[in-house]
Formats: sequence, structure tokens, C-alpha cells
Amino acid sequence: MLQSKISQALVRVVSGTVLSRILGFIRDILSAMAFGAGPLWDAFLIAFTLPNVFRRILGEGAFSSAFIPMFAKQRQHDVDGAVKWASVVLGNVIAFLLVLGSLGSVLMFMTAFFCHDKWGNIASFSGVLFPLVVPVCAVAGMGALLNAYKVFTLPALASSIINLFWIVATLLVIYFKPDLQTGVMWLCFSLLLSGLVQFVLHFLYLRKFGCQIVPRFKLHKHTKDVLAKMLPALLGLGAVQINTVLDRIIASVWAPDGGVSVLFYANRIMQFPLALIGIAVATASFPYMADAASKNNKAELAQFLSKAQLLVLIFGLPALIIGIIFAKDIVDIAFVHGAFGRSAGNRTATALIAYLTGLIFYCGLHPLVKAFHSLGDMQTPAKISGLMVILNLILNLILVQSYAEVGLAVSTAICGCISFLWHLWLLYTREDVLGLPGW
Repeated sequence: MLQSKISQALVRVVSGTVLSRILGFIRDILSAMAFGAGPLWDAFLIAFTLPNVFRRILGEGAFSSAFIPMFAKQRQHDVDGAVKWASVVLGNVIAFLLVLGSLGSVLMFMTAFFCHDKWGNIASFSGVLFPLVVPVCAVAGMGALLNAYKVFTLPALASSIINLFWIVATLLVIYFKPDLQTGVMWLCFSLLLSGLVQFVLHFLYLRKFGCQIVPRFKLHKHTKDVLAKMLPALLGLGAVQINTVLDRIIASVWAPDGGVSVLFYANRIMQFPLALIGIAVATASFPYMADAASKNNKAELAQFLSKAQLLVLIFGLPALIIGIIFAKDIVDIAFVHGAFGRSAGNRTATALIAYLTGLIFYCGLHPLVKAFHSLGDMQTPAKISGLMVILNLILNLILVQSYAEVGLAVSTAICGCISFLWHLWLLYTREDVLGLPGW
């Protein structure tokens, strides 16, 4: 029964995620063909990292980890009150994002005025892309509310929209052949439009549940409660995103030209099984673990977590083996076309193998972290993530000297392994959870 609930939710999440990942794969193939792996594309990837980091920190990760368990508790006592509670919180979040997006964009354009070459390009692209934090973070927050209602399909399809706009923009670049900088700018503006479309779709869907979401610039007590719960998760997930930023900055400084692009394409392939297995399983199981925790049913929570980890193992091991064996073939078929040459392909395949060595651990880590969050324990994952940032930075600076961008991928895999084992051990020693049947 428990496995059936997770499996049904998993099917809905995976259906949307599969479409998104297929479109994302097409997107990356076309991007490699149109833009290659050079300094201008490196600049775009660094610029795109900024709104993406905020999306993952504020939207997908910390917010949902604090919001879903609190919403579940509210709904246990008062269904209508829970809807009003959610509307107020999301209204405050959107107001904050509007301020953040505006200030960030102005700051980046001011920076671009004083910078030239690589850093000038990064600042210019960032100025256009930074307002993207408003719709994509808001969509991630609204998606968390839909997940709490056990609605998984639309949130899972959100990434498909941005991928479709990315694909169309890249095809226009390939067809009309503008200079590379103009082509990247076309892409930046298309991504802004995709964010607006995502926002409108989620906004309209939430109205079915009676949620009237409008920007609220006065901070409400409900939002303060969520922020208090968010802070530890914010620090932990922020640490993960800091790793991403550090990887790309270190690659841009110490690795040969194209190092950021190589890491991006290798990581994009690795993200395919990670999303379909680790993130999908965690997303599907989290609302059920949160419900079990809200009812203080620790035995049921442990069983949901056990089934989630079993699904990770069943699907993760074959993905790991196939990925390592066929890494070079996958990269060659996918990316070695047009502006993306053989040398960049070989570098990407090597980085991909390094990333894949940590695949199982990263897939298993997502449900473990969600189990801590279901129990209201945000501090433990945050502390571990913070320590992993320090370890990752040390390993990055050591390994990049001898192995360039591949050393950064190896560092990521090592940190994933250590983080998984650490979370597992700490959760296992909690007798109220893993000492019960099912583990």
C-alpha cells in the first residue's frame, strides 16, 4: 500500500520529468551545435547560474522543505485556513522576488558598464537574466503548494516550458546565424518569456484550489514562521548551490577555455538519471513522509523512506553501469556536432565518468534529506552541507591543478558519497525512525 502510493506519485512526477529531460537533452544538443564550448558560452553559463541558484535555494529546495510540512499540519486542523495561509505566504515571497530581481538586474548592468571582455559579457548576460528569478522562484513555490495537494504533473512540466523556449531560440540562432553574442542575447530574452508563461499557468491552476495570490509587501506572521523553518534548509541548500558557483568560477580561472562548458554538458547528462531517479523519488515520497510525520506516525515514515531508497537502488545501479560504459558514445552522439569539436567531446566524456561515480549517492541523498525535513529537522542537513562546501572547495583547489575540470567533477562525486553516508548514519541512529520495522 505504501509503495503503491509512492509509485503512483512517482509515475506522475517521472512523466513530466521525462518530457522535460528529453527536451533538455535536445536543448543541450542544439546549444552545443550553435554555441560550442568557448569563452562566450562559458560567460552565458555563469550568468545563467545566478537565477538558477536562487531558484533552487529559494524555490525548489528550502521553501518547499519548510512549506510542505507546515501546510500539511495546517490542513489537518483547518482546510480553508490552510489555503489562506498559503496565499499569504506566497504573496510575500513574490513581493520579495520582485525587489530582488529588479535590484539584481540594475546591479549587473552597472557592473557591465565598467567591465570588458569575459567579465563584461557575464555581467551583461546576467543583467538580462537576473529578473528570471521572479517567475521561476515563484513557480517553484507554487509548485510546492501543488505538490502538497498531491498535484505533481504541472510542477514537473514547468522545466519543459523553459526547454521549449530555449530550443526555439537556439534553432533561430542556427537558422539566421547572427554573431555569437547576439545569439546568446536572443536566448536570454527567450528564457525571460518562458518564465512568464510558467508563472501564468501555475497561477491559473492554483485558483482551482481557491488560492488568490497577489504580491504582499508587508511581511506577515505566517511568512515569518516559514522563514524561521527555512533558514537552516536555506543555509544547507545554499551551500550546495555555492558549490555550483565555485565550480564554474574555478573552472573559468584555472581550467582551459571551455572548461565551464565541458562541466555543464557532462553535468547535464548526469542530471538526467539524477532527476528521473533521485529527485523524482524524493519529490513523490516527501508529501507522504510529511503527512506521516505530521500525524507522528514514525513507523509509516520509516517505511516510506525504505521504499524510496529501494526504488533508488533498483533504478540507479543500471543507470550508473550503462552511463560509465557508454559515456564516450553518449557524448559523441549528443554533442560532437557543429561548433562542438572532438576535443571538447573527449573532455566532456571524461568529466561525465567522474560525475557518474557519485550518481547512486546523490540519488539516495535526496530522499534522506527530505526525511530529515519531514521530521522538522532542518539543522542536520544544513550543517552537513556547510561542511561539504568547505571540503569541496579544498578538493577543487587541489584537484584542478592536475586534472583541470575533471578534478572538479571528482570532487563533486567524493562529496556526494561522504554526504550520503553521513546523512544515512545520523538518520539510522535516530531510534524513533530507523529502529522501527522497515529498516
